Amino acid sequence: MATPGQAMRNEVKEKLKKLQARVVGLQKQARDLQEHAERLGPTHQRRRHAVVERARCTGCGLCEQLCPVGAIRVTYVANIDAQRCTGCGTCVQECPQDAIHLATATRTLTRESESA
Repeated sequence: MATPGQAMRNEVKEKLKKLQARVVGLQKQARDLQEHAERLGPTHQRRRHAVVERARCTGCGLCEQLCPVGAIRVTYVANIDAQRCTGCGTCVQECPQDAIHLATATRTLTRESESA
């Protein structure tokens, strides 16, 4: 018959084994994800584009007038076509309400070339 101290040690050992197995599993997942990211690396690029904070936009139209590629249309607020936007930042610098900022997105180059 096991003493209470031995039973507690055995329980702790079992929990430790389970935790060690979980750590090994998580390490394997991390390696798999890293390998996947490395395979995707050459076919993806990070790209900036403008994004409107609709609550701050007053619809003044200045960004639409200044956009060099015509990616912005203003109805009640500015709407930015992320596909056309080059991320030049002109609208960000000139917006009197500070309602536009640049965001970063990942796009697949193969998809980009298919749509061109």
